[in-house]
Amino acid sequence: MNTTSTDRAVENTQIVVNSLDLDLTEKYLLEGCSDGIIRIRNLNDNKNVISELIAHSSPVKAFYVNHGEYIVSADFNGKFILWKLQGNSYSKKIERDINSKIYDISYRERQLILGCEGGIVKFLKFDENFNFKEEESLNVHNYGVGLVSCNSSFILTGGLDYKMFLIDINNKIEHVYSHKDRINCISMAPSNSFGKTIFAAGFNDGTLMIFERKENSFKKQEIDLEMPCLGLSWSKSGFVLSVVYGNENLKSFILGEDGEYEEIEMESVE
Repeated sequence: MNTTSTDRAVENTQIVVNSLDLDLTEKYLLEGCSDGIIRIRNLNDNKNVISELIAHSSPVKAFYVNHGEYIVSADFNGKFILWKLQGNSYSKKIERDINSKIYDISYRERQLILGCEGGIVKFLKFDENFNFKEEESLNVHNYGVGLVSCNSSFILTGGLDYKMFLIDINNKIEHVYSHKDRINCISMAPSNSFGKTIFAAGFNDGTLMIFERKENSFKKQEIDLEMPCLGLSWSKSGFVLSVVYGNENLKSFILGEDGEYEEIEMESVE
């Protein structure tokens, strides 16, 4: 699940969920939380917590890898952990300390992308035996890289400087956009057969921006949600965008024939 979102409070607690991911069956929800605990919920059993992974001492983000066989997690203190499913539970396989605070993490084939302090994007490459090697990092933002999202061809970053950049497979960095308010979430659409490079960003002032990369520019579509945008998720095709905003409100947008994204009307249930 290629979605990166800002902190969202869990009902009736002071715990904040930093990241959400679903396994391949869409049965198990993975939560990286502000108390350093990774929680797994069974969506078919009233969202009950069925497992807690305890190893981090600061806010953590986590996601599934290889169809749920592994979990990757990273925290604000710079600790990175690879968990392996053994039987019905996960256990630590690899633990490393990165010499930097980690604000966000994303994944593509055999590579982890870390958004770190000081405007740095770090890369961890691994082989089939999960031997990790840190590659040359990139200095992208003026301040911390709060958000990262990727597909097979590009990496999208959102910084604490309110700027967005796009990085291609040759590490060429392009400035995409600068906003006047905090970037709450970004999401890179999956690569598609039409060769379109599409991505989106949601801002704290309620602005939703959808971008398409052209040859020498970026096409921009701006939508006013009127409430803070909290989360973004693309369909596998990359042409339908789901948006969480305000008090857990949901909207979806689909690419229209005119090249603009149009809201999909939700059918009410009487």
